[in-house]
Amino acid sequence: MQGTAAANVEMTCLQGLADLERLEGPWLECVAAGAPESVATVMRLMVAHMAVLNKRLVSSMVLDRLDMELSTTRMDVHNDAHDLGMSTEMSTGP
Repeated sequence: MQGTAAANVEMTCLQGLADLERLEGPWLECVAAGAPESVATVMRLMVAHMAVLNKRLVSSMVLDRLDMELSTTRMDVHNDAHDLGMSTEMSTGP
């Protein structure tokens, strides 16, 4: 499963970046309009978003680590069964 390593982290980062890019437009409009209160509001939204993104990123890192440990455990079981001469194929029934 080397190809799927860090999939949760990467997806979380990409989603967070896309969200921040969507906030950039309104923020630039507020700056151009000379509305300091609106600029401050959008900035607070960006900071709040980054705090939430940080929590989501930590959770994603945990999920990725668990996925890697699970895939390693499955590979160890597969190798142990193979070493003992057991079939690792699924039976289709009687």
